[in-house]
Amino acid sequence: VRASVAANPCTFLEMIDYLTRDDAKDIQCALLKNPNTPESLLICAMKVATPKWFYGPVLARHPATPQDLLAELARSFWPEVRRAVATNHSSPSHVLDYLSSDRRPDVRATAAKMDSLPKDAVLRLAADKDEAVRVQVAKRADLPAELLRFLSKDKSASVREAVASHPNTAPELVQALLASLAKDRDSTISAAVANHTAVSRQVLTDLANDDSQEVRVAVTARRLIDEWKAPESRRPHAELATAINAMLDGVGHQDAGVDRAADIGGDLREIVEIGAPIGIVEEAGLAIDAALHEMDRHAGKHE
Repeated sequence: VRASVAANPCTFLEMIDYLTRDDAKDIQCALLKNPNTPESLLICAMKVATPKWFYGPVLARHPATPQDLLAELARSFWPEVRRAVATNHSSPSHVLDYLSSDRRPDVRATAAKMDSLPKDAVLRLAADKDEAVRVQVAKRADLPAELLRFLSKDKSASVREAVASHPNTAPELVQALLASLAKDRDSTISAAVANHTAVSRQVLTDLANDDSQEVRVAVTARRLIDEWKAPESRRPHAELATAINAMLDGVGHQDAGVDRAADIGGDLREIVEIGAPIGIVEEAGLAIDAALHEMDRHAGKHE
């Protein structure tokens, strides 16, 4: 019970202060996990908590951990502690800069996500030898056009896909990237291209005959979604709902492409809930809901 009170963010500071005098390890660990434990009381709990390596990640993630302690934890022998420091929004920029040169790629990739990472560190990580690190750089919201263009030439298809999906990427560069990525041997990449909102009709035509069912499903989904959202070319709603139903039924009865069903279902739900006028939803919503239910049922068999 005391541990639950210690971990509860709503616990009064007076009670937190009282609990710092409790020598029980579970109490001290709970206090270290409580985001509202102030710095002064956090240090008190830290002095009691043992072993230090066990509580290191907890301290490293806590928003009230002093910056000098975060700098110390960033040099920890344990990679999970260094990675936790890299996730802490209280970590100063110089600590994140230090972690961006960590020997572990997962630590560098974590640091690459942080908004306060210095710009020169971002530039350095854009050329990192590890693909996962460069992917995280390509997903940063603050990337300038020059860096996006640099990453668009990356040897990794996953990095180029992230650039193609970035909101700051120039439209002509997006089209060039999608056309290139559509030829990738990885069906997951090709399927992501087919599902991209800016994909051209020519690229969809090329992907429609792909050997991978996952890619063909993505193409069909993209076309149905685009047709549903385009009033000037819309088929009768009941007919379109039947087409959606048939596509989802085909996905649900095969192992391949089942993972893609969640993405397709999300897009179709967006159509029903957001993208379509109320009248359209009333006419075709029941058929689509039935199709989505069937898709979820079949997908659940493969989990």
